[in-house]
Amino acid sequence: MENNTFLEGKIAAPLIRFAIPLMMSLVLQALYGGVDLMVVGKFGTTASISAVATGGQVMQAATVIITGLTMGVTVLLGQAIGAKKPEEAAHIVAGQIKLFTCIALLITVVLVCFAKQASLLMRVPEEALPETITYIRICASGMIFITAYNSVSGIFRGMGNSRSPFLFVLIACTINIILDLVFVGLFHMSTAGAALATVIAQASSFFFSIVYMKYTKKHRLPFRLKLSDFKQKGAVRRIISLGLPIAAQDFQVTVSFLIITSILNSLG
Repeated sequence: MENNTFLEGKIAAPLIRFAIPLMMSLVLQALYGGVDLMVVGKFGTTASISAVATGGQVMQAATVIITGLTMGVTVLLGQAIGAKKPEEAAHIVAGQIKLFTCIALLITVVLVCFAKQASLLMRVPEEALPETITYIRICASGMIFITAYNSVSGIFRGMGNSRSPFLFVLIACTINIILDLVFVGLFHMSTAGAALATVIAQASSFFFSIVYMKYTKKHRLPFRLKLSDFKQKGAVRRIISLGLPIAAQDFQVTVSFLIITSILNSLG
């Protein structure tokens, strides 16, 4: 905490060093769904392409809720670490774990149970409907890993470290590309293979981040997380109050893409 360069001296240089990996992470995340489309477009059918395009938009709408709330965690954690309040930082991380676990389970149940209704709402062509439902349900089943990965990345950024999250995204993208080629190109699993590759890639990235945090001394948490930290109620409320407006803003942008996709789907 004492070596955090944001706390003293000129701000421009450390800000640029922090921003570049963050921007590169966002670029990789934007290309993530594009990889599925490219591989399915190469080895699949037109219906498969439609399924991945529509299913990817639905999953993106769910994911931005998590990433928006994660920004709240990043800000609060950065404030606590900058103020040298390790106990408060531990409360925030514990609150994040409680909140995000509940949200991930809720999103998983909703998307798995209502995948067909979501697909019909998106006006998916009849030929692509079964594959769209399959894609959404498989991706939704791995929502806990998507949430966990974003949670860990938010913690690292709150500690002033944006390079490690970039590494996690890079690993996820690499695994996703390889598995896409194996499942879709080699085993001809179509949209199910693309969705499964996405889930496995996110899970692998999350488990790598945990091992990375645990066994890399330089990147360990600068505070100890105790069972009593999970009994604090104020941290969850603070995360929601700060992160919800960001999540709502990002969700509104995603809704516009959902509407455009729905209009295109109605053309057949």
